[in-house]
Amino acid sequence: MKIIKISDKEVNKFGVGLAKAGYPFLRIVGSKDSVGIRGDTKIFINDVEEKVNLTGEKPPMIGSVIGVGFETRSNKVFFTLNGREIFNSVAASRVFEGCGPHQIYATFSMGSLEDKIQVNFG
Repeated sequence: MKIIKISDKEVNKFGVGLAKAGYPFLRIVGSKDSVGIRGDTKIFINDVEEKVNLTGEKPPMIGSVIGVGFETRSNKVFFTLNGREIFNSVAASRVFEGCGPHQIYATFSMGSLEDKIQVNFG
């Protein structure tokens, strides 16, 4: 996800992550049944905040690229900021226990229609 424009008042309301099939349309990523990183670089797993190491990295701003991935062999969820890994966790994958291969989806959320992001699910 590349940040194109952010409304100042909604900086922590956008995010990118992974969610179970059937995730509610109006729920911010990182809430129940999902894992997500939000615009203020807080990572949430099932609505619980996790610690993030941003040593030497500025928080996301216009032009920043935020990535999310799921390693099936090691069962880890990870997040990147501008190409640098800032978080990985096997515990995060517990959100998806019992899910089949087609029941975990990349997702994003936005707090304002003024925000502009570019999303690549490739």
